[in-house]
Amino acid sequence: MMSVDTDINISVDNDEVPAERVVLHDEGDHSQADGQYKETGSSQADVPDADVGQVEKIQGALADFIGKLKLTSSDMLRTTAAHRALWRFGRPLRDPEFSRQLYGWSDVTKRVAQFWSHSWHGSVVAKLLLLQVMYNGLPAVLVGSAFVAITLLLLLHVCALPCSIERNGQSAIAVSVGLLASSLTFFLWRSGQRIFLDRICIHQTDEKLKMMGLLNVGAVLKKSDSLLVCFDDTYIRRLWCVLEISAYLKSNGQEGINIKPTSWGVSIVILFLSANGIFLGAAGVGAILRHSAGVTTILGDGQRLGFLLWAILGSIALPGSLITFSLVSRSLRAHFRAVDHILKQLETFSVKEDTVSHCCTINHLDRRTGTAIPCDRKILEKCLELWFGSVQAFDEFIQNELSVVFRKLTTSTLPYTWVVAAGSPLLWFYAGTATYHLRTENYKAAARMLFYIPSWWLAIAPTYLQLFVCVARRVRRQRQSPCQEVLVNLGCSMYGGLIYFVIAFFEGFWYAMFGTDVPSMAAFTVVVMAICALIRCMPCGPKHRA
Repeated sequence: MMSVDTDINISVDNDEVPAERVVLHDEGDHSQADGQYKETGSSQADVPDADVGQVEKIQGALADFIGKLKLTSSDMLRTTAAHRALWRFGRPLRDPEFSRQLYGWSDVTKRVAQFWSHSWHGSVVAKLLLLQVMYNGLPAVLVGSAFVAITLLLLLHVCALPCSIERNGQSAIAVSVGLLASSLTFFLWRSGQRIFLDRICIHQTDEKLKMMGLLNVGAVLKKSDSLLVCFDDTYIRRLWCVLEISAYLKSNGQEGINIKPTSWGVSIVILFLSANGIFLGAAGVGAILRHSAGVTTILGDGQRLGFLLWAILGSIALPGSLITFSLVSRSLRAHFRAVDHILKQLETFSVKEDTVSHCCTINHLDRRTGTAIPCDRKILEKCLELWFGSVQAFDEFIQNELSVVFRKLTTSTLPYTWVVAAGSPLLWFYAGTATYHLRTENYKAAARMLFYIPSWWLAIAPTYLQLFVCVARRVRRQRQSPCQEVLVNLGCSMYGGLIYFVIAFFEGFWYAMFGTDVPSMAAFTVVVMAICALIRCMPCGPKHRA
C-alpha cells in the first residue's frame, strides 16, 4: 500500500488533502467559525486537464486506502497520554507551530482507548475547559478534598497550631486550601489515558509519514475503544468530522460514542469558582459578625454593624450571583440551540449540501504553488460508497442513526457527578464548621453537620441546578436584540434565586416545626433526598422552544 506514495507521486504539503484534520493548512484563522463558510467551487475546471487526471488518480487511491479501514503498517497505530495533549492548558491544540514537532510524544500501540474528534473551527478555550474537566476534574476535587481533610485534622489535633481560630475562620481556611490545591491539580495533573490526537499522533513535517497517517485514520477509528466527540455548532458541518464519526459508526456502532458539548466545561468551571467565592464571602462576613457584638462604632452598636455587613454582603452577592448564572444561562441556551440546529439539519442531512471542506474553499489549488490538490469531498464520497453502498445510503443512515445519538442531548443536563464536584466548596466549608464543633467538644452540632452536608451537597444543589438547566432549555430561542438576550438570561438567574428561596423557606419551616436536633436533621435529609430523587427522574422540560 505504501507504494501509492511513490507510484502516483502523492505530495503532502501545507495546503493539501486531507488538510483539515491533520492541520496541513493554516488553523490560526477562525474567522469563519460562525458557520459562514463559502466553497469557491467543488469542481476543478480551472485546473489543467493533465493535473485533473493526476488528481483524480490520487483521489481514487486515497479513498481506497481509507475506505478499507486497514492499517498500512502497525507503526501507524499510535497514541499519546492525555496529559501531553493538555500540557500547558492544551498548547498542542492552541499552537499549530508548536505542535509540528510533537510526533515524538506518541507511541505505537495495539488499541486506542479514546479517539478525540473535534472541529478546529469552534471555540478552543471552551474545548480545552471541557477536556480539562473530563480528565483532570475528578483528580482536582479529590486532591483538594484530601488537602482540606489534612488541614482540618491538623487544626483538630496539633496543639502547636493556634486554637483560637473561630468557626468561620476555620471554614475559610478549608475553602481556601481546597481551592488552591484543586486549582493546581486541575492544570498540572498528568492523566495517563491513551488517546489519539491528530496533531501529535500524525507526523506534521515528514511528508511520507504524514500521508501514511492520513491513510490510516479510518483504521485507527476501527481500533478505538471509544470516540469522544467535542460537540459544538460547527462540528457536523466539517467534512472530516463527518468522516470520523461515520467510520466509527460503521466499524464499532453507537455504543462507544461519547458526545460532550464544549459548553459544559465552561459552565462547570464558572459554577465551581462561583461556589468558592460565595462560601469565602460568607465565611468572611460571618467572622466579622461574630465579633461585632462587642464593637463600638459610629453607627451605635455591634448589632447595627452586623445588619450593615449583611446589607453590604447582599449588595455584592446578589449582582454577582445574577451575573454568574446569567453567564451559565447564556452558555446552556446556546448549547440547546446548537442541538436543535443539528437535529433539524440531520432530518434532511446530505453530505453534498451540509458539509464544508477546506480544499473546496480554496478551489483545489495550492496557495503557494498554484498546483492542483485532491478534493476531500470526492475522497470522502468514495469512502462512503465503500462503507455504505452509496452516498445516499449514508445520508439515510445519518438521518436515522446519528440523529438518535444527538437527540439525547436535547434532554440532558450537566452530569450529576460534575455538579457534585463543582459543589465541593460547600463540602469544604461545612467540614470546617463540623471540625470546629469537634474541637470545641460540641458533639451534637458536629453530628447535625453530618446530615446537613449530604442533604445540600448531594441532593439539593444538584437538583437546584437541574431545574435551572431545564428553565434555560425552555427559553433557549435566540431573541432579536442583545437587550432581550440579556433580559432572558437575567430572568433565568432570578428564577434560580426564586428556587433557592423556596428551598430555604422549606428548610426554615422544617426546623421551626421539628427543631434542629439530630433526629430532626436526619429526617430532613431523608425527605429532601427522596424529593430530589423524584425531581431528577423527571424529563428536562417539553420539546417546544419558548
